[in-house]
Amino acid sequence: MEGGPRALRRLLRTDTASRFDNSISWLAAVGNEAALSLFDVVGADAIYERNRELAAALRSSLSEAGWAPIDLADANQSSIVSVPLGDADPASVVAALQQRSVVCAARDGNLRLAVHFYNDEDDIARVAKSALGSGRGQRAQDARARTGHRR
Repeated sequence: MEGGPRALRRLLRTDTASRFDNSISWLAAVGNEAALSLFDVVGADAIYERNRELAAALRSSLSEAGWAPIDLADANQSSIVSVPLGDADPASVVAALQQRSVVCAARDGNLRLAVHFYNDEDDIARVAKSALGSGRGQRAQDARARTGHRR
């Protein structure tokens, strides 16, 4: 087996894809194994159910904050929640939420948020509070106050 600088020179001279071959990232592989073992302990069904609960709580909290998500049939819902941005500038909305430590993205005119079993109700409350602090959420809160409605 050839090693060292000679092997490197031989590898760089080749025109095949083998010049891009490298060894596995062992640190990532060990971490991946530990993370995936959680599925064996908890069970996929429990994780999926928790994801559904969190997504439903997120949809409800966003609606109360004036950010009504796209309403999908139960069979089509996932842990991804999309909220139409209307005339709002997607980059500005995402930047404002990211300043409040909310990880999100804008896709096709919608704000995209996702939850997973490692999130909790405090995360959802922080998202809802951040949404209320944004322009559209604040306008919805003001409208409720004018009409006497409370959350």
